[in-house]
Amino acid sequence: MDGVQQVDFGNNGIFSIDNNGIDTHLIKNSEWAALAFFTQSKYGRGTIKIRNSIAENSKYSGQSTDVATIFSSSMVEQSTTGNAYGVYDTSSQVWDCTAAYIGSGNNIHITTLFDADSKYKNIYTPTDGQTVDYSSSESVYNMFENIKDAAIWEVSTNGTASSTAWFSGRSYIGSGENLLITRGGSKNGIDSIFAFGNATGTADTSNSRSFRPVLVVNNGL
Repeated sequence: MDGVQQVDFGNNGIFSIDNNGIDTHLIKNSEWAALAFFTQSKYGRGTIKIRNSIAENSKYSGQSTDVATIFSSSMVEQSTTGNAYGVYDTSSQVWDCTAAYIGSGNNIHITTLFDADSKYKNIYTPTDGQTVDYSSSESVYNMFENIKDAAIWEVSTNGTASSTAWFSGRSYIGSGENLLITRGGSKNGIDSIFAFGNATGTADTSNSRSFRPVLVVNNGL
């Protein structure tokens, strides 16, 4: 087809090996940031509809596979593009865990992420001679002043508050062992795609946590 790049997937039907034109991974914080900025730009739909209750959020949680439901006006309100073809549930009662951690990663207790190839994760460390006290959320937040593509410092005024991210989103960076980055959840019913939070790698499996896989298709992946 003219204008469309053709991808050779091979003949084994396996999606989990390298060099087959398909790359699947847990969404990185940088990818979430790009999605958020795109959504807010003239190419997106602006702010995502704020849901007024957990019940309303649950009603459109993406559990339905019925095409008519997915394309309904109510479901479309949850899309980053304002139509049926955007990304859903980027601001909700549930926090999306990202493949991103702060510091060396020695204290996060997630071996799979720690050992993953660098292309599958973001590692945020001090730059320009900064000194960071990882036991202090304020110190960790200030580190992001020199990191302009993470949608942390540039979209908030505080890293230890409940509502200073853009559109009143939660803005709480972690410290200690809570140095994994979560995105898009809510605090006190306020939803924002720019919201950021934290999680621990030990046993943070509450029902307020979720994850989002990314599928990239291109030759050479």
